[in-house]
Amino acid sequence: MNRLSLLCVVILALVPLLLGFAPGGRNIIKNGDFEKFTGSEPTGWETTNIPNMLTAVSQSTRSHAGKNAVKCEVKDFYGTKMSGMLCLKDVDVSGDSMQLKGFYLLHSVANDRGFLSITFKNANNSAIGSLEELLTKSSGEFVQFSRRAKIPDTTSKIDLHLTLLAGKESAGVHEGSYVLFDDLEFVVLLEKEQKSGP
Repeated sequence: MNRLSLLCVVILALVPLLLGFAPGGRNIIKNGDFEKFTGSEPTGWETTNIPNMLTAVSQSTRSHAGKNAVKCEVKDFYGTKMSGMLCLKDVDVSGDSMQLKGFYLLHSVANDRGFLSITFKNANNSAIGSLEELLTKSSGEFVQFSRRAKIPDTTSKIDLHLTLLAGKESAGVHEGSYVLFDDLEFVVLLEKEQKSGP
C-alpha cells in the first residue's frame, strides 16, 4: 500500500471519531423521533391504549423537528382519569455511562407533570437500577432535557417509560393535561464525552 492510500485510510478512520460518531456514540432508541406510527401508536413502542375504548397515546403533528411527535394525555375512562403511557422494552445496552436527551412540550392542568423513567435490567431480566426525570416546564413550546448517569454494572437491557404524573399536592392526574415527546436519544458515552459534561 502506498503512502497516499495509507493516509486516506487513516483519515477515513479518524473522521468519525473527530465528529463524535465513534462506536458507542449512536442512539439506541428506535423511532425516538416518532416519525413512524402504526395506527395511533408509535411503531416499536407499547402503549396503554385499549383498542376501540381508550386512546391516550397518539400521533401529534406538532413536533420539535420532523413531521410528528408522540402525545400522552389524560383521558377519562369510566370515571377514572388515565394517563397515556408508552414503553420501549428490552433495548440492548452496554457501557459505563449514558446520556438521555430529547424534547418535550407540557400542557399541565393543576400541576400535572411529564415523567420519564429508565429501568436497567441484567441478563436475567431483573431490575437492578432506575433513573427518573420529572418534566415540569409548561411553556407552550418544546423544552430540551438532558440527563447523564452511570449505567449500573451487569446491565444488559433497559426499559424506557414516558407518561404523566399528578403534581405533589394532587390525588390524581387531570383531564386536559398532556405532554408531547420528540427526538429522544439514549447514547452510551465514550470516556472523552463522560469528562466533557452536558
